[in-house]
Amino acid sequence: MASNFSKKLSTKSLFIGLICALFLIPVFFISRMVADRQNRNAEAVKEVADKWGQKQYIGGPYISQGVESENGLSIRQAHFLPSQLSIIAKVKTENRKRGIYMVPLYKTEVLIKGRFDSSLLAKLNIDSRNLREKANLNLHISDLKGLSSQVSLKIDNKVYEFSSGLSNRYLFDEGIHCSEFFGMLEGKPFEISFTLNGSQTLGFVPLGKNNDFKMSGDWGNPSFSGGFLPQSRMVKADSFHAQWNILDLNRPFAQQGWDNFVNFKQAETTDYRGVVEVVEPNYCNVKFFDPVTGYVMALRANNYAFFLLLIVFVALFLAEYLTGENIHIVQYVVIGAAITLFYLILLSFSEHLGFNKAYLVGSAMVILPLYIYIRAIINSKVSLLISIMSTFLFGMFFVMLISQDYSLVIGTLVAFGVLLGVMFVTKNFGKIKPITEIVNEESTRID
Repeated sequence: MASNFSKKLSTKSLFIGLICALFLIPVFFISRMVADRQNRNAEAVKEVADKWGQKQYIGGPYISQGVESENGLSIRQAHFLPSQLSIIAKVKTENRKRGIYMVPLYKTEVLIKGRFDSSLLAKLNIDSRNLREKANLNLHISDLKGLSSQVSLKIDNKVYEFSSGLSNRYLFDEGIHCSEFFGMLEGKPFEISFTLNGSQTLGFVPLGKNNDFKMSGDWGNPSFSGGFLPQSRMVKADSFHAQWNILDLNRPFAQQGWDNFVNFKQAETTDYRGVVEVVEPNYCNVKFFDPVTGYVMALRANNYAFFLLLIVFVALFLAEYLTGENIHIVQYVVIGAAITLFYLILLSFSEHLGFNKAYLVGSAMVILPLYIYIRAIINSKVSLLISIMSTFLFGMFFVMLISQDYSLVIGTLVAFGVLLGVMFVTKNFGKIKPITEIVNEESTRID
C-alpha cells in the first residue's frame, strides 16, 4: 500500500510540474498584453506632447557671422559661443488625462543671461572687411511649438525680437534667431526671457566658457541625466532644486570655430534590450516622468509568476502527503488558473486604481476564493495554512517589487525558507505511511 502510494505521488509530482510549466504560456501572453498597453500609453503621451510641446532642449545663444573668403568665391559661417552663460528655469508641472492615461506636462519660465567676449573676430583671424552680412544671434529650442510667449533680447536697455528658424543649421537643427550688427553683440551683457511648454524632459547645452544653470520645480521625482550631473541638488516630496556649474574645460569643444566645428545634433542608439535611446553627451537634463510606471511593475510581477505557482503547488502536493487526501489534477489546474488570473487583474485594475491598490485588490480576489476552494477539497486546517502561506507570498513579492535594491536578498531568503520547510516536511518521505492508511489499519485491528 505504502509503495503504491509513493508511486502515485511520484507520478503526480511529474504532472504537477508539467502543469506549472504550462501556465507560463498564459503568463507570457499577459506580459505581451502589458507591453501592448504600455505602448498605447506611450502613444497617448506622444499625441498630447505633439500639441503641447515635446522634450525641450535649450542651447545658446551663440553668434553666427557670415565671412567671405579671401578669393571672394565662398562664404563661411564663423560661430562664437558666450564667455558667460547663466540660465534660470522655474518649472511648473501638470498632469493631463488622455483617455485612461495620465500625461505629465510642464510649463517653464526661462531667463538667460550672459556676455560675449570683446574682439571676437581676432580669435579666428577674421578681417572685418570680409563680413558680408549682419551677425545672427541664434538660440536653439528643440520644439518651437512649445513657445507660449514672445522671445525678447535685451541689450543696452533696448529690446529686440527673435524670428523663427536658425540662420544656419551647422550646430543645431531647430531654433530662432535675431539679426544685429556684430558690434552690438560683442562684449555686452544680454538677457533673454520666454515661457516654454514641454513634456518629459528639459535640458540645457553648456555653450558658455563658464556655465551656471539653475532649475527648480514642483516635481518630487526628478531624474538627472545627460553628460553632466548637478553639483548641488535638493529633492523633496513635492519639489526640487538643482544647480550646474560647468567650465569649458569640462567639454570637448572650443569657444569659436567655422561651420560645423562641433555638432550638437542628437543621435539615437539602441541598447542591448532593443530600447532606442537618445545620445546626449553634452547636455544637462532633468526628466519629469516616473520611469517605474504601473506597467513596469506589472511586468516585474509577471517574472515571479512561476515561483508563486511552484510554491503553491508544492504546498498542495505536500498537503496530499500529510493528510492523505486526493487533489485531482483538474483541481490543480483550477488553482493555477486563479493564480494566473491575478496578473490580468493586476494589469486591468492598475490602469484605474494605481499599482499598489490594484495589487491589494487582486490579491484579495484570488486568496479568498482559493481558501474556500482548497478547504472544500482538503477539509482540514492545512487549507488555512496554505491560505496564510499564499498571503505571505503575495506580500513578500510586493515588498520585492517596491524594494528594488533589496529584492534579490528578500527573494533569496524566501526561497531558502521555502526550501527548509520542504526539507522538514519531506525528511521521512517514503518511510512513513500516509495518515489515511494508518487510520485504516487501526480500524482493521479493532474489527
